[in-house]
Amino acid sequence: DGAAASPELARLSGVGPKMIAALIAAGYDSLARLAAANPEDLTSIKGLGTIKAHKIVEEAQGLVSSGE
Repeated sequence: DGAAASPELARLSGVGPKMIAALIAAGYDSLARLAAANPEDLTSIKGLGTIKAHKIVEEAQGLVSSGE
């Protein structure tokens, strides 16, 4: 279960355990790494489109910058 592997990533809204597992497998195992990611790079992950990738990166940036 991806959420158990990364409670930090589980805080992203609309991102379920399967997507969390896919993000971790692709090397995005923390909010900081997602915040620094290029959304276009995330679209190589199966099931993750451009709009969702941008939302994930923006939300991660917000969580990192607010210190949550």
